[in-house]
Amino acid sequence: MDSIIVDVNIFEEFSKVLSEVWIEKIALNSLSFGLLSLNSEFIHDYHSLGITIADDATIQVLNNEYRGLDEITDVLAFSENYPGQYYGESEKAISTTESFPNETGYAGEIVLSYPQCKRQAEENNVSIDKELAILISHGVLHLIGYDHTNNDELKIMEKIQTDSTKHLLNK
Repeated sequence: MDSIIVDVNIFEEFSKVLSEVWIEKIALNSLSFGLLSLNSEFIHDYHSLGITIADDATIQVLNNEYRGLDEITDVLAFSENYPGQYYGESEKAISTTESFPNETGYAGEIVLSYPQCKRQAEENNVSIDKELAILISHGVLHLIGYDHTNNDELKIMEKIQTDSTKHLLNK
């Protein structure tokens, strides 16, 4: 795998508690582990992806606009190659190319709600770092074609998430 550019954007209110370098390491590790586990016919040549750590209001607006769900969620993945499902009442077709220009090798964009991550960490009785790593990994896996429409797919994703993040967590 050639050098991958991970463009990390952190909303200002979270910039003092998060490390762009650490987020990039989680993303790159998850991408590597995920690609190794994929059937070779589905592998694209990725050169870049984006990660935005946002607030609840931003993720709720995006979730409503692109998925038809007017609610806060933990992570959204906007993939060039694997568009998501729209759950709204209209017949809106999801097209990520309208918002994310088709650039050769661009995997897509992950948008994550840091406040939701903190709430889930508390609910799951895990560190914020662990929850954040799992959510970043989860988003990256969606960008490259993984899904969890059934229990078997979910188990595969969870194993890759755990394997790709465990040695990067200090706790």
